[in-house]
Amino acid sequence: MTSKERVNAALNFQETDHVPVAVFDAGVWISEHTGLSLQEIMDLEDGGAEIAKEYYDILESDIVYAGAGTFGAAIQAFGAKADFSGAGISADISPLSNDPEFYKTIDLSSVRETLLANPGIQSQLRQTRRLKELVGDEKYVSTLTGAPFTNAGVLFGVQDLMLCLLDGDIDLKPLFDLGAAIAVENNNLLLEAGADMVFMGDAVASGTLISQKMYNEIVFPLTKRVIEQLENPEHIFIHICGDVTSRLEGMAGLGIDGFSVEGVNLAEALPITYGKYSIMGNLVPYDVMVHKTPKEVYAISEELCKTAGRKGGFILAPGCDLPSKAPLENVLAMVSAAKACNG
Repeated sequence: MTSKERVNAALNFQETDHVPVAVFDAGVWISEHTGLSLQEIMDLEDGGAEIAKEYYDILESDIVYAGAGTFGAAIQAFGAKADFSGAGISADISPLSNDPEFYKTIDLSSVRETLLANPGIQSQLRQTRRLKELVGDEKYVSTLTGAPFTNAGVLFGVQDLMLCLLDGDIDLKPLFDLGAAIAVENNNLLLEAGADMVFMGDAVASGTLISQKMYNEIVFPLTKRVIEQLENPEHIFIHICGDVTSRLEGMAGLGIDGFSVEGVNLAEALPITYGKYSIMGNLVPYDVMVHKTPKEVYAISEELCKTAGRKGGFILAPGCDLPSKAPLENVLAMVSAAKACNG
């Protein structure tokens, strides 16, 4: 099986030759190991496509991501400050405005044009086009963007957003509408450039930040609205950080194909999700991928693969962005465990 065939089979709950395995994002990991900042990678003629292809091959990931580490460009396009100049570290993004009235002034019909005017978005598009040429049909090329609620949180400031949500009387609809419009247009631009699948990160929707009730009432309909406006991606993934056990039951209603997680009991989760959507994860990024030995990573990965088997419905991966300090030996130990699960 090719990587693309393996992932597609897993997402369709079909038998695979071995458990699919991927990293999530890895933009800062690639930055660390090339010695180039995200900005320097973005400034390359191909937007960093050849570097991305080389390092996803080194990591033996069954999925490659366009624009890894640079989702903040979409926020920067609207005037927020975003610094991509540090090597091996995430972009430093400052909120745009914590005044709810400000977001009533933004013309949503101009969101696509505003994104296209941003050099970082143009870099993402250059990288996507070239990455698709380099990868062909061997692997899925995925977007890597902010989900609408997380876009809103980054624009507004996460702490201020939480306080406003607790207040309950503040009109945040214009903010959420902008977060959704950015998610729609950013993903559709990347799909038009050649990406096959959509992957949206929703860190601000973590169970450590908002309740399940708030998720159901605000985040779910916002995310569903975005998904319904995407231009025919082959597959759609959502990632939410932290303990997402309470989210598992309802996620199928979004129409997603995969849910990237870091905090669930796989043996308990698979009976809930199998046949509805696939789980991707569940290796804790720092505690496992950075601080464990390769032997320990292999053992933890092996246990997850044995739990899931080869019947589809699971992709082995770190539970969030691959940390820059994760040893390559640990990533390859994870890959080896997945490949060994072939019986």
